This record gives sequence, structure tokens and C-alpha cells, in this order.
Amino acid sequence: MKKSIGVIFFFNSLLIPYHASSQSCDTFPYQHIYYNQGFHDTKVKSFSVASNKDVYLIGYVNQYGEDSNADAWMMRATSHGTPLWSKAIGTGADETVNSIRNLSDKTYLIAGSTKYNSINDNGWLAKIDSSGNPIWSLELQSANGSLNQVENLDNGDFVVAGTLYLKFNGGENGNAFNVTKSSNFLMRFDNNGKIIWQRSFQHNNLEALKRVQQISDGNLIATGIVVDSSIGYILKIDQHTGNIIWMNQYEITDNSNYANIKENNDKTLEFKTGSNVYYFTADVKLR
Repeated sequence: MKKSIGVIFFFNSLLIPYHASSQSCDTFPYQHIYYNQGFHDTKVKSFSVASNKDVYLIGYVNQYGEDSNADAWMMRATSHGTPLWSKAIGTGADETVNSIRNLSDKTYLIAGSTKYNSINDNGWLAKIDSSGNPIWSLELQSANGSLNQVENLDNGDFVVAGTLYLKFNGGENGNAFNVTKSSNFLMRFDNNGKIIWQRSFQHNNLEALKRVQQISDGNLIATGIVVDSSIGYILKIDQHTGNIIWMNQYEITDNSNYANIKENNDKTLEFKTGSNVYYFTADVKLR
């Protein structure tokens, strides 16, 4: 396990002008196309719906052209798709956001990656207010990789899942390619960004941890894949220590499908991946 988390405050926010157009569609309540004026690319990677039904879109924008740096990007829109604000958040290096989680105090957590202190991506977490302004920021220093999903815990803490690149080739522009060895990563932290525990673990040469959630006994269920294979895996993690309680695997039919997890009333875990459905008992047996 790498103990190399550092705290950074590196937001450099600006308002992105936008234009919106809409067109009617028979199968959707509405459809909008947004254009960030003066920017070359905008990519939406995820979204979150707030308690007042506003929608937060996240991803990245390329500000100056094909070979320039990308900044993390957020846009807040009404439930009807009308933009309220749009912001690029970042440094002179590349940033992107993969996951967002809205909190009860009307703040938000975002998880992704940054190249602020590295040629290649490092995992990145930040807490922002409802206007997209930074409250705190964390970077996984000297641990190349990315954070994929952040989730709330029942006591007010949070857990984030991601992937660390252990062996890979990197281009001169900081693009990681030909990753030949990677490790799963989990971290628990509190509302102020204080780290409670962090764990890195590996079972195969090339893995990607994609989902994590809390179940009724308070512990965590995480799922991932062995890259370029038909193997998906499930882990139960002790919420207090981050230690693995048990681990099992199942077959996936689509390398990009990471399984949707449902806990049934009898405490069995139901996984749906592609056309397959798997059931695991509370003590890891595949049923």
C-alpha cells in the first residue's frame, strides 16, 4: 500500500460562456445541445441530480486546442436542462472528473485525476459548494492512476474507488498507454478531507476497480474487472480498517460492464452484468 497522499489547493476557476439549443424528440422529455464558446472539446463523463432536481454535469474541457491541457468541467442545469452556470476548474496541467456525489449540506464531492504534480495522471478528490467553488482538494501524489467513483457512508464519511498504474508506458504529453500492471485502490475519508484509511491490493496483473457501495451491515462491497478478460470480481471490505473480508469472481460478457449491485431482503447480493444475473450469499458463496 502506498502512503503518498498530499493536500493541494489548486483550483483556478472561470466561467465558461455557453449557448444552448434544443430540439423535440419523441422518446425524451427534452434534448439540449450545449456549446462552450471558445473551447475546443467538452466531454460529459457523469452527472448527479440534486434534491431540488437540478442536474450537475461533470467531465472535462480542452481550452486551447488539440495539444493543450484539459481542465475539469462542471455545469449546473435546471431539471428542464436550462444552464445555470458552467465552470472549468483546474491548473496549467490536465484534470478530469469521473464521479460526483451530492451531499446533504448542498456541497458536492468530485473524483477524477490531475497531472498537477506529475507527467501522468494522479488520483484527485475535491469538495465544492453549490456554485462550483472549491472547499478542499486532495491529490494522490506519486501514485499514477485515477479515481473512478465516490460514495457516501451512513455516518457522514465517504469512500472512493480507483485504479493505480504500477507499470505502464507514458507518452511525452503525459498519456498513459500500454498499462501492463495495475492495482485496486480504496480510500475512506471524512467530510473535511481527512484520510481515515487507504488500501491498495492486487490479484492479477491488470485490474480496474470501478464500483463501491455500503451494504446494510455497514461494510463495503466493491467490484472490478481483470482487464481484457471475462473475469469480474467482488470484494467485501471492512468499513473500519479497509481490510478484505472475502473475495469471489464471476463471468462478465462485456469488459466495460462492471455489474449493478442490489442487496435483497435476505442479505443476498444480486449482480446483473449484461444478460447474466449472479447471486452471492452474505458469506461470499455463489448461488
